Amino acid sequence: MHASFKPIFKLSTLTLSLLSATAYANQADPVNLPAVEVTGQSGTVATVTENSNEYTIPAMSTATGMKLTDKETPQATSVITNQRIKDQKLNTVTDVMQQTNGVFVSAIDRGRSSFYARGFQIDKYQVDGLNVTFDNQWISGENLENLIIYDHVEVVRGASGLTSGNGDPSARVNLIRKHADSKTRRTAIEAGYGRWNQYSASIDHTQPLNAEGSVRGRIIASRNGGKSFVDFEKSSQNILYGIIDADIGDKTRLSFGTSYRQNNQDSYMWGGLPLAFSDGTQTDWPRSKTTSTKWSYWDSTNSNYFVDLSHRFNNDWQVALKADHSRSSGKSKLAYMYGSVDKTTGLGYGIGFGRYEPLRKESNVQISIDGRYPLFGRKHELFLGGQFGRNYNTAVGYPYQSGAATENFYTWSGNMAEPDWGASTVPYTSTAHDRGLFAATRLNITDRLGVVAGMRLANYKRERSYYGIDTSYRSGNIWLPYGGLTFDINNNHTVYASYTDSFKTQYQLDVNGQTLDPTRGKNYEAGLKSSYFNDRLQSQLSVFRVEQDNLAQRDGTNTVIGMPAGTAVYYNAKGVRTHGYEIELNGRLTPQWNISAGFTSARGKDASGSQVNTNVPMRQFKLYTTYDFSNRFAGLTVGGGVNWQSGRYYDGVAPLSGKISESSYALVNLMARYRVNKQLSAQVNVDNLFDKKHYNEFSSNQVNYGTPRNIRASVRYEF
Repeated sequence: MHASFKPIFKLSTLTLSLLSATAYANQADPVNLPAVEVTGQSGTVATVTENSNEYTIPAMSTATGMKLTDKETPQATSVITNQRIKDQKLNTVTDVMQQTNGVFVSAIDRGRSSFYARGFQIDKYQVDGLNVTFDNQWISGENLENLIIYDHVEVVRGASGLTSGNGDPSARVNLIRKHADSKTRRTAIEAGYGRWNQYSASIDHTQPLNAEGSVRGRIIASRNGGKSFVDFEKSSQNILYGIIDADIGDKTRLSFGTSYRQNNQDSYMWGGLPLAFSDGTQTDWPRSKTTSTKWSYWDSTNSNYFVDLSHRFNNDWQVALKADHSRSSGKSKLAYMYGSVDKTTGLGYGIGFGRYEPLRKESNVQISIDGRYPLFGRKHELFLGGQFGRNYNTAVGYPYQSGAATENFYTWSGNMAEPDWGASTVPYTSTAHDRGLFAATRLNITDRLGVVAGMRLANYKRERSYYGIDTSYRSGNIWLPYGGLTFDINNNHTVYASYTDSFKTQYQLDVNGQTLDPTRGKNYEAGLKSSYFNDRLQSQLSVFRVEQDNLAQRDGTNTVIGMPAGTAVYYNAKGVRTHGYEIELNGRLTPQWNISAGFTSARGKDASGSQVNTNVPMRQFKLYTTYDFSNRFAGLTVGGGVNWQSGRYYDGVAPLSGKISESSYALVNLMARYRVNKQLSAQVNVDNLFDKKHYNEFSSNQVNYGTPRNIRASVRYEF
């Protein structure tokens, strides 16, 4: 066993031992936690975590569309609740992904990130169950989306073609918006300040709009910004969110709202720092080093409009209509460093420039019916409906006419002159239509045995033009089956097994500029789920196997014929097999003690036995816990955690020969919160306590460093 893995394994074993001890305490001397009842219309469970102070959720629908408890869901699930977001001050989608069990975050540059689960990239996202697109090539700040407008984040690991169609068997991320649920007037004001002059300020106000409180409104406004540990870099973000929730009679509910996000990033580093010197030795730059110029920037805006209408016919059946439209745009002027640096002179690299103005318009509509029906003397759940999505992308580019000569990179000042830009072109356009019909049911065969079965009929088409090369793809009708079994051993423990298909269209190009064929996959999973203390403490152990064909893999350092320099070539790997296991624990060990802990292991190989995605760590451990000391020190809560990952490597990197690797490492975080009274509280968070220098990303020729030690303080006032 790898030496660096031993303490993590022991810590994971200790966590499971704590779980066993807690279960024993539950049997011998029950712990009576305060009840948290959150109900919606007709007494149905509402999946809301705000003001619950919990690290768990009663039910979620991301896996199957049906609102099922964790033990009723035959897949591995995770949730980052509102309390967890507050405790760790998780400000962005990237922050949440870094703390989610089984998810690995790899930075592309200083604004874009890729997320991985079970060895594969997470490529589809949802907001309130509707598919949305995060396209890193033409992104408009989605990775930096502020979590202030979301109640919680649901994650289902493995394939989820039933609810989302096209996508990898990695994980599905579902962002759940906040609503105007309070019938009394409530306001929260918060301000924060951190290292590198980073600041934040927000106001969140909810109030009834009529005497009965049947119509309610909520508005959230936020501003944050400041510098960073990277030279010259500055950023700011403005958020405005508004929603109205209306109860139309006893059975109908209407929600509609809008959000606006504006990101400004100055001296944006496009790509990363050189990974190797020209003599083949590996570089080790200061973390503040940048390849950006002082005139570089990448700004973006996003406007979103949404509506959710539901009608309950009776206690068993309801129909829902959801619609969402977003418009995302960006403007950028960027400098890109390529090649390697001479260790003596600091010269030898090249500089390319880019000026782009991308635009994306995306619309999604879903209609569904869900309810309970009788069969053979028992009640069963049913969910069926259809979803339609249209995604239009275009990008305007400005080729540069001339560029300045390179300078000694050791003394890089960011003062390189801006190039002369040529006339605008349209290097990229794409229109995609995603249609799906779906149906799922949970059959309660006995008091202990449940069967989940479903099917999605997916149809996907795309027209694309990329630097003059036109491609089109039509999937035809693709059937994606879903099946699962759950069996309750007793009131605390449930075993499960599931199977589902997956397919994913690909944008990567072969050496001739042709789009690769879509991947097809099969996902097998089995596990044990347990719960204690009225489901306020939950654990799960899962094992999985993924079989995939046509998985895009980088073809060395080759570039596409007829494309701009640096356009990577990919090939379809055959017979990719990934297997692994996951352990997770979430909830309350005692009424004062919240905990989230998880260990994951995943390894993938192609038909030749070669490991795939070697730049993704095979093993990860994540722990975060808080303890409320109010019984001894009124108002004090203290917490902390550790994120550990195993070593990883990138093979065949030029000019280096052999592997570039990063050893395993751990990051430690701390927090403390003091509640002065019911209205006022103050909090301090320390991230990367021991100031560990690590890679956020490393690839064939570039590297990005993770954030050094950071200290953040905030004050919150509620009234």
